[in-house]
Amino acid sequence: MDALRGKIAKIVITRHAVERLLERKPREYRKISGEVIANIVGNVVCSGKYLERTDEEESAEEGMSKSVKSGARSVSKNIRFSTRKYTVCCRSEGDKLVVTTVINTEEMTDAYKKALKYAKYSPFERVIVLNPTKQIERWVRKWSEGKDTGGQAVQEQS
Repeated sequence: MDALRGKIAKIVITRHAVERLLERKPREYRKISGEVIANIVGNVVCSGKYLERTDEEESAEEGMSKSVKSGARSVSKNIRFSTRKYTVCCRSEGDKLVVTTVINTEEMTDAYKKALKYAKYSPFERVIVLNPTKQIERWVRKWSEGKDTGGQAVQEQS
């Protein structure tokens, strides 16, 4: 896979991943910045163990046949990096890893935890987060505003 070659990972963090991390953070930060979130995700990718699966493997485990899935879509690899606290779920898109969500490792299934015992450590020594920190901070503000208004979604204005 192109994304795992070399020692530097290029990461794109999605808004969904930022929101899930904010929901699962271990303690209240006085001020959590985009840089802190980027560092948390980057540290998990660099220091965690990783498991990768293709879309075909996942659909076979779920009992779906190839004919059910759309044939026009290319096979992508789903990668999970896990530390003791967080599991970061990614998919590879060319030479980049797109972080789709963040989960507490404690909440993962027993089968995943067993597979994690045999997983390899991350091949990355460095991580480059391609998102601007101001964009991540804007998502944090929108999330906290939505939380203050009783969980109602707040529309992002461009």
